[in-house]
Amino acid sequence: KNEINNPLASILAICQQLVAKKEPLPPYFQKNIQFIFHETFSLEFQIRNIMAAAEVEAGEATPNLVLAHINPIIENVIHNFAYSAQKNQIRINCLIEDAIHFVTDIHFFNLMLSNLLSNAIKFNPTEGQVTIEVTRQPHSLTMQVSDEGIGISKKDQHKIFDRFSQLEKGAIKAYAGHGLGLAVTRALADLLDGNITIKNQAIAGTTFSIVLPEKQANDTLGGFSDEGSEIFFSADEQF
Repeated sequence: KNEINNPLASILAICQQLVAKKEPLPPYFQKNIQFIFHETFSLEFQIRNIMAAAEVEAGEATPNLVLAHINPIIENVIHNFAYSAQKNQIRINCLIEDAIHFVTDIHFFNLMLSNLLSNAIKFNPTEGQVTIEVTRQPHSLTMQVSDEGIGISKKDQHKIFDRFSQLEKGAIKAYAGHGLGLAVTRALADLLDGNITIKNQAIAGTTFSIVLPEKQANDTLGGFSDEGSEIFFSADEQF
């Protein structure tokens, strides 16, 4: 696992350092660095899904519960997908109150949101928008990701959580992917005793909702985590 993750993490870190240089790079180099980051992140994202699926299958996926600052985790996920969104002229809206703190597994939370956002961007029409809404209740947290796509029929809604299942068939597919993300998302939500639901919008689009119950932080970990605050690219940049 580390033999794969470490080189990818190094490439992503180098891209971040180059973009963060005080003296801006020429546009040509800037564009290529952003492309390298996007391609590397896409590979790393797929590997995370594969690793998570393998750990769930082997019964080795155990939540590491810590009191987390949710806002920077969400910001990090949004910026990681900024290239994909802007490439398809899709706007990402985020509705979240300031300073939400919640006990959860940071990596599980990140991967669940990443999968929902990835799908929302992928199946959204050009110049559409995706909305992420996170609300904190007294004993739970709700995360919703909505798109403006064609929706999912009720007869197909149970299928999309099956591993390697895709509603689109045939040799030539309009959408990339292996049909693993939503299966992983549901498995991770289950490990957190959460619940995931699907609802088609009245006009167009689909909303995925995950409700996570309040938990106690692991005694062995304790403490507070502010992971996920690094931002790689400006959301206002045009690619």
